[in-house]
Amino acid sequence: MAQANQAEISNFDSKVREKLRSYVYRLIDPRNGQTFYVGKGDCIFQHIKAARDRKVLQKFTQNKDGDFEETEANLKIKTIRDIHDAGLEVLHVILRHGLTEDEALVVEAALIDAYPGLANIQNGKDSGDYGCRNVTEIIHLYSAKEVKFTNSDKLLLIKITDESIEIGGNIYEAVRKSWVLKPERANRTQYVLAVKEGIVVGIFTLNEKGWQRDGNSNRYFFEGNEVQSGAVVKRFKNCRISDEYRKKGAANPVRYVGLFTKDNK
Repeated sequence: MAQANQAEISNFDSKVREKLRSYVYRLIDPRNGQTFYVGKGDCIFQHIKAARDRKVLQKFTQNKDGDFEETEANLKIKTIRDIHDAGLEVLHVILRHGLTEDEALVVEAALIDAYPGLANIQNGKDSGDYGCRNVTEIIHLYSAKEVKFTNSDKLLLIKITDESIEIGGNIYEAVRKSWVLKPERANRTQYVLAVKEGIVVGIFTLNEKGWQRDGNSNRYFFEGNEVQSGAVVKRFKNCRISDEYRKKGAANPVRYVGLFTKDNK
């Protein structure tokens, strides 16, 4: 049986889908052989269909002023359109199939870390905690003293990234906004701990205003001060958060310590 040309394939039939289960794929630019997008699931052909739809293209690539916005969808679709305009077709490669959904998430995250310059703006799942590191960083992470929380602790752990620090300019700006949380609970915190890649990198107190709503959104921010010395710093700074508070797959970067028990309500 002759193999079909990739350009002629727009979907998998039911028999193939059944065997594939969850899968991880990459899209390759034939002009330079570079991978420009990594994805998972059952949508390998949907990107091409969207890029060929002029209405979708206009919706994705323009903001309210008609200018191009560098979102993940825009960068991906723009690359696909550029490939088509050159008279070429995107190459589709399935790297692993027959996976469970959770397995596909892990493989996808590893590949996003492995391929630089992707249109993927969002990092892979759990990459902040379990993603790409050099051996020095791995040793630092797992040889660091582990934080031991007590029943009297009332803390807010907020996961930040190198990217958020770069955007904000410093750890304080990265950790103080804007988060989905319960202000009535979060305002009882003694300290906000900024956690990067499992390590406490900053300790902050709230000012008298506490957590404030960020505009009309459901997100909140705080203003306060960094704690730079004393027993709290010795206890928490540069220490590792236990796996209990770094659960794989946890979507919310905000974790409460001692602020949700009956005694604290």
